[in-house]
Amino acid sequence: MIINKFFHQKYKIVIIVVGILGFMLVRGKYFNNRIEKEGVSSIGYVYDINWGGNTSPFLYYTYYVNDEKHKNIKNSESFENLDDRYVKKYYRIKYLKDNPKKSIMYLDKRITDSLLINEFIESTKRSRKKEIETVRKEQLGL
Repeated sequence: MIINKFFHQKYKIVIIVVGILGFMLVRGKYFNNRIEKEGVSSIGYVYDINWGGNTSPFLYYTYYVNDEKHKNIKNSESFENLDDRYVKKYYRIKYLKDNPKKSIMYLDKRITDSLLINEFIESTKRSRKKEIETVRKEQLGL
């Protein structure tokens, strides 16, 4: 009787965990498909890489939408031999216009055009200026 009860609770936990993981997977695929179809192209900058203990590396990148800075992480499991050569480089990204925090970075589409890179750098400056103005207003109580 007690053993039966234990197994039933164990199965409930497994079902809940599998359900949550399944939901997250389906949701991720939904956003990726939507970004692929409706996404707006832009430039992203990879600023860091982090190797997990038992996971594939993660790339950390930034991009700007309307002079507002966004950060995201790309799991790089689809790229073999990932190393620091991807860091401090610019790549094509796509983001959702109605939800710019959702984006995809294309590591196979590196940006080398200096005009596009300069445009990205200008966005960085405008965003930083906006952040500084906001902090000043908050400090002055405006």
